[in-house]
Amino acid sequence: DVDSRLGVQLNYSLGSQFELVAQAIAKKRAQYAVGTDALEWAYASYRPNADWTLRAGRVNLDVFLMADYRNVGYGFMTARPPVEFYAMLPTTLDGADVARSWLQGDAQWRVKLMVGTARIGDFESTKASRVRSVIGGMVSREEGGLLLRASYAHTRIALDHSATQPALDGLAQLG
Repeated sequence: DVDSRLGVQLNYSLGSQFELVAQAIAKKRAQYAVGTDALEWAYASYRPNADWTLRAGRVNLDVFLMADYRNVGYGFMTARPPVEFYAMLPTTLDGADVARSWLQGDAQWRVKLMVGTARIGDFESTKASRVRSVIGGMVSREEGGLLLRASYAHTRIALDHSATQPALDGLAQLG
């Protein structure tokens, strides 16, 4: 049911600098979900050198710690990610990102900037809400098994309030 996942990922390398990636996840989705929502990643990647990566298409929204493995159960410390934080957050970003990685001493640094749009909603939603104008960034430092990570995202969310309209109309009549 909610915790079941079946996934497949395909990577196709077009030489040392270009790569095509697609990842599909079969899982229980909200009522508003469409068939293409199963395609969680679908992007083209370009690496001009070992330090830089540019990606365009449907990429992961890299603004929280579990961004790369939210759908892989063995990566979780609990049965599922905390719903208080992760329930309404989008899992993918339709857009682009650019990342730079480098070593400084024994520390691995990584900085990423991202832009795009996304869809959100809960299991009871019949219509998805649109997350527009996503602009974000992430910086991380890993050394000796310790990962420090900070991220920021700014967006505009267009929520669908049609399901709550009858309750709002009833409250308005109380006035």
